[in-house]
Amino acid sequence: MKIKEIKAEYYEASGKVSDLVRQLDFAGIAVIWIFKIGKDEAAGIHFSKALLWPLALLVLSLACDLLQYVYKSAFFGIFNHRSWKKFHDEEKNVRYPDEANLPTNAFFWLKTILTGIAFGFLLTFLFRELFH
Repeated sequence: MKIKEIKAEYYEASGKVSDLVRQLDFAGIAVIWIFKIGKDEAAGIHFSKALLWPLALLVLSLACDLLQYVYKSAFFGIFNHRSWKKFHDEEKNVRYPDEANLPTNAFFWLKTILTGIAFGFLLTFLFRELFH
């Protein structure tokens, strides 16, 4: 497998993970919201302050998602501007520092981990409430 194929696979997979994490964050927030506004005693599960931890983690995950793309946009915007100013040639091959991608990767993994932990808390709460 060529390196460019590996890179393409990585970008495809990480893009899907980002989309799924975002959807899970919103779904988790929606579940917590339903417990918060639900007044139906028949449901059997009532809102608890224990749900505030997963809620906070899901919101932090969304913040990391935003910061990942804000950082990447800012970096490549600035890098593009500087490269254009230096070479005035859109076809010029330029190399950006490997370290420049570290914050993007850090935000990616942080949001993924935060969502996983949040769903661990949320599922633990649900199982405890349903099977107590």
